[in-house]
Amino acid sequence: MKPNLIAPCASADTYRLNGITYLPHYVKATYVAPGHIERVSREYTAQELIAAGATVAREVLLTGGALRGK
Repeated sequence: MKPNLIAPCASADTYRLNGITYLPHYVKATYVAPGHIERVSREYTAQELIAAGATVAREVLLTGGALRGK
């Protein structure tokens, strides 16, 4: 019988803008688009996303570390 493994999750704010969901960065207090690549992709603050018209959505995410965001 296989053990019942549960991935660690946490509830976090995400931001939706133009059909893209921006997720909290694991290390920095910023948000990133899916497929984020360090040194290539843009990072945004919550304030920048809200100013651009993003809406906030609370979602449960898999954790790879502490979810910073805000």
